[in-house]
Amino acid sequence: MGYTDRRVHIWLNEIKATPYISLHFDSPVHAGAYASEVSGEGYVRQKATYGNPSGRTMWNTNQMRFQGLGATVVTHIGGWDLQSKGNLEWEYELAEPARILQGGGYTILVGEIAHSFA
Repeated sequence: MGYTDRRVHIWLNEIKATPYISLHFDSPVHAGAYASEVSGEGYVRQKATYGNPSGRTMWNTNQMRFQGLGATVVTHIGGWDLQSKGNLEWEYELAEPARILQGGGYTILVGEIAHSFA
């Protein structure tokens, strides 16, 4: 089964409309979206911005910086429709887990998140 570029770009634009990024210490799909989300005094989901879909792909166009995290190991990032509570829309497993020290931070660079349909 194949999808047209038009259909894929509609889906990508829907993802673009739900831009809040979270950090997780386990798969939010399998372990529970809220149960696996990291915490800390300064933790807040960050808003991602994306470029327009091109060639069935789009990337984030902003840097996102998470600060004041509790000691944890980040293994996944998630995409949400709201900055607080809301609905998990997608997850991504990091290639290498990131160890965070108490009070530390984590940064997602420009172009580090890609949504793509082959």
